Amino acid sequence: MLFARDAGGYASLCRVLTRRRVARAGDNVDDCLAVAPTGLFYLGDDPAVLSRLLAGGVDPADIRRLALAGDESSLPVRAVADPDVVVLERADLELHRLLIAVRTQQRRLDVPRAPVQWLPEPRSLRQRFAEPLLRESWHLAEACTFDLAAVRPTRPSSPASTSSARRLACTTSSPARSSAPRPTSIAGWCACATSSPTCTCT
Repeated sequence: MLFARDAGGYASLCRVLTRRRVARAGDNVDDCLAVAPTGLFYLGDDPAVLSRLLAGGVDPADIRRLALAGDESSLPVRAVADPDVVVLERADLELHRLLIAVRTQQRRLDVPRAPVQWLPEPRSLRQRFAEPLLRESWHLAEACTFDLAAVRPTRPSSPASTSSARRLACTTSSPARSSAPRPTSIAGWCACATSSPTCTCT
């Protein structure tokens, strides 16, 4: 797993995903290191993968081993608790099924309700994991300061997009199309487009 520590790490994630989407996805480690990533934490439970990251020049301070309760390893990297969860809480189970349906291109109803573990209560985690593992997990979470909500998308300008913008400005400034209030949310756009004869969104 890759965690974006900061904006540079998020940019690295985007480069990794672009490489694997545009070209044929290859080896996970090779695809990751090929984009010279920065600002990332590397988490894994496979000693061979972690060793390859170290051999590839990744700083050991940026690597964490996912440790199950009671396991040990001689790798020179810090370990974090791995409660083997898939979703944050039980309410996220249906969202998890939806994401599987999108990824596998099938209906959500056709995705089986497989047993999925959500994050246990803190008391349960303290009973299962040693204090050093939990403390290192906390430090890792604190170090990831990137906030995706703070990033505003930017669109490249081009002659085509400029022409489209002019046409949009022209249609939305027309008196015949500006009498209805413009919706301020996605739901508002959908409702407006389907029910308002004076919709200004189309």
